[in-house]
Amino acid sequence: MSLRTTPEVFVAVALALFAQLPPAIVERDAHQAELAAEAAARGVVTPIPLRGDGNRVLGAVYDQYFLGVVIGRAQIADGKAADAAAIQAHPIWRSRATVVVAYPIDCDGRPNQPLAIRWVNRISAPVSPAVIAGPVRGAAAQSILPGVGLPDDALVVSLRNALMIGNSAVEIDYAGPYCRGAAKTASLSVSDAPSITIARGINNLKMPPGMATLPSPSTVRISITLDATGRVRYPQQVQGPPELGQAAIAELTSKAYPPSTTNGVPSPMNMIVPLVYTTDGTPTNPAPYISPAPGPGVTYGAPVLTMSPSAPVPLPPVPPAPAGLLDGQLARIAVEMAAKGDPPPVPLDAAGPAVHGVLFDRFLVGALKARAAFKSGRPMDPATVEPSLVQGDLVAVAYSLACDGRSIAPRDIRVSVGGNRPGPARETSEVVTGSALTDRLPGVSLPAGAAGRSFAGAAFSQNIEVRVTYAEACGSAGSSLTFPVQWSIGQAAPRMTTTKLPASSTLPSPTLVRLRGMVDLDGAYRFPTIAEGPPELGPTAAAMASQWKFQPYRANGVPSPLSVIMSLTFTTSGMPEPMPPPGTVTPPPPTAAAGVPPVMTSSTVAGRSTTDLTTPDESGLTAATSKCGIAGDGEYGLTPAGAIKVGGSFMEGPARARRYLLTLRGPAGQGLHIVRRGSTVGPDKSTILDLYELTYTGLAAPLRVYVDQYHEESTLKAPQGLTCTATR
Repeated sequence: MSLRTTPEVFVAVALALFAQLPPAIVERDAHQAELAAEAAARGVVTPIPLRGDGNRVLGAVYDQYFLGVVIGRAQIADGKAADAAAIQAHPIWRSRATVVVAYPIDCDGRPNQPLAIRWVNRISAPVSPAVIAGPVRGAAAQSILPGVGLPDDALVVSLRNALMIGNSAVEIDYAGPYCRGAAKTASLSVSDAPSITIARGINNLKMPPGMATLPSPSTVRISITLDATGRVRYPQQVQGPPELGQAAIAELTSKAYPPSTTNGVPSPMNMIVPLVYTTDGTPTNPAPYISPAPGPGVTYGAPVLTMSPSAPVPLPPVPPAPAGLLDGQLARIAVEMAAKGDPPPVPLDAAGPAVHGVLFDRFLVGALKARAAFKSGRPMDPATVEPSLVQGDLVAVAYSLACDGRSIAPRDIRVSVGGNRPGPARETSEVVTGSALTDRLPGVSLPAGAAGRSFAGAAFSQNIEVRVTYAEACGSAGSSLTFPVQWSIGQAAPRMTTTKLPASSTLPSPTLVRLRGMVDLDGAYRFPTIAEGPPELGPTAAAMASQWKFQPYRANGVPSPLSVIMSLTFTTSGMPEPMPPPGTVTPPPPTAAAGVPPVMTSSTVAGRSTTDLTTPDESGLTAATSKCGIAGDGEYGLTPAGAIKVGGSFMEGPARARRYLLTLRGPAGQGLHIVRRGSTVGPDKSTILDLYELTYTGLAAPLRVYVDQYHEESTLKAPQGLTCTATR
């Protein structure tokens, strides 16, 4: 396969595809372009990361929205404003492509180059993913990702019909074995997480004055786009009495919500939100939603999410930490790190190693100072170190650009931040070189021609972006390159989030406390203290929270400490109890059958499932034609002892369980409604099992299916009474 593409071919494909779009899709594209232009103007936007073992970032995905942001950022770099109309006119946008980047990886010092990229849709579709541009490498990808800096050996491909729903996956083939094991192919999940707060809708609204003649209950459904900042955009009524449309839209647009995410990165999502009105505001289930018949044109546009209402109430922010507390904890970790070795910088290159430059945030700069003191024979004491050690600025260092055998010096460095206050980071120095730079970074050796600049208030957790402008352009890549820093959120290991109230306590059951702690470089939850809740529970809460473990938070693969708020519930029995939000009716958790451990609903939202899936019917599917075997054991999957062992642990287990469940169907191919009900303990008293309820048309009572993410069986089967559409 040739690793070449030309802008002329790409433009021709883009125009041909765009000409086929019906008006409804064009209107939705206009909305997406407007959101992309706004995001580009706000500052950095991190693309969707592809994470492998250990949360390591192995690549990135740019769907149409993120490609629009790339185009908008390139417009800004050229001195223009990000413009939605110009974004829509760009051939990259008109291609309606999904661009996938596979980074080269380093396996124990052995460089390993990506050779091929495949997109795997996990749901049935009338068309398969197809390549429309590429694959190309490194700087040659500027026609696809203008202004984005990539490692020279990065592989880039532009795809059509890559669906961003149904827990899709990207498969990357490498020249050598993937770092752990003998396999040369990595399968990386692309998973979307809707904003549950808004997607479930609102089911307890009181009928507005003057509308008593309307039926009670009345269900209104509003089609919206929830943007990447959590705001409701482009609302339009699609169901219900027209008289209630204006009130329903006002209800939704009056609030901000947690954004939907894809692999942890906020992104816009189209959804249809149900709102239920009754005479007195009593919570009530919505009327069924009947989707309108599709019109002619493109079968798969941007997905639209529909869910049932539940209106969970998010927890309010905790009071701020006492002055100096968090910096004191960071300083202590910096001194501990310095005693073990030289602090590793964060490479500008998302997959490492550092080809284009490095970053030192205030924590790493403090660790460098502590390391210099350690080497001089005057080590700092972690117990007495001052918070001022880590109260400096972020330092961004750019290396000279290698271009056709010559070296091009960096001329300017800018940093943008995302988060709550997006925009340019404040510069606290000019661009410096030589000793003026190394004096800021004690003990660091930099290559000749390196330049650096300091910035205030820039943290890796804000999804920062570094833009380097060089003295001259290198080929078609232009004179500026952009390096988004991939921020990987630390994943908590399975843990108990409910404990017993002290015997002498007179507090009500349940009582919620919220803890403030620091996830350190090894994933330990350090220095836990009560941020909100009764102080008398502090010692017990701290003792339990100190046992919690995480995958560390990472910036471009390098561990980074972060202050994290966690919740712990105290009950009289030490077992979970429902804690319903005010003003809603919460159904009781499922009761346990005799001999079956109780279900813990601490991983659900107020007792309601955080996983709610629906699969389509599969015509002609029976036990005889099932694509996987049917279990001969009647307990397989249907009891804790027969839990289905999908494996993957807490990092990959949820995605594996989801993929498996999405293949299941009823005995005659009926589509399933799959709801996660919580967790329970296996017969060994140590393995945590996930419990799902499965229903289908004609089933008298739900099937309860148990899934084990901590053990793995070579061949998965379907429980008796079910079939499956694929072999897992």
